[in-house]
Amino acid sequence: MEYYDRMYDRVSTRNEKPLQRIPRAIYNVTTTEDPVIQKV
Repeated sequence: MEYYDRMYDRVSTRNEKPLQRIPRAIYNVTTTEDPVIQKV
């Protein structure tokens, strides 16, 4: 699980905080490849 910065809970139009891009692996699993759905 990734770290969550609580500062994002208090973001508003007056209190802006820029988002940061974090490099990570993104998996696009279809429903036919999903092992949980295959068991159902």
